[in-house]
Amino acid sequence: MDEIFNGENAAIRYLISEGVISPPELCPKKKLELLQKNCRKEESLFKGTFFYKSKLKINQILEIAYIWVGCTKIPNSKKITGISKPTMTYYSKNLRRLVSASLDFVDMQIGGPGIEGEIDECKLMKNKHHRRNPVSGAWVLGGVERTR
Repeated sequence: MDEIFNGENAAIRYLISEGVISPPELCPKKKLELLQKNCRKEESLFKGTFFYKSKLKINQILEIAYIWVGCTKIPNSKKITGISKPTMTYYSKNLRRLVSASLDFVDMQIGGPGIEGEIDECKLMKNKHHRRNPVSGAWVLGGVERTR
C-alpha cells in the first residue's frame, strides 16, 4: 500500500488494474497517451468518477479513503496525512455519500432457509440541558445473520 500512497502514477495504475478507471486512450490529434501533458486535446482519466476535478493528488485521495474505511477520527487523520481538517471533512462526507449511494436497499433480506436472522432497533437521543425530557433523536436499525 505504501507504493500506492506515495506515488501518483502507482495509484493510477492501481485504479486501472482494479477497474475503477479505464486505461488511457490515444489522443486522435497527436497519438499520445492522454496522461501526457503535451496534447491540449486531453481529457481526464477521472471524468465521471469520484476523483474528477480534485485538487489533491490521486494517491492522497486513496490514502484518505483508506484511513476513512479504518474509522480513524479526522484529527488523527490530519496527523497521518498532513492534510487540513476541512479537506479531510470534505472527503469524509463525500466518501460517506458515495458509499451510501451505492447501497442497494431493494433486495435486502435478513435470514432465510437455514439462516437465522436477528433484527434490533435503538433510538439515539440526548437529554437537553441534562434534564429528563428527551429531545428527538434518530432510530438505528441493525440486522445480523447466523448460519447454523
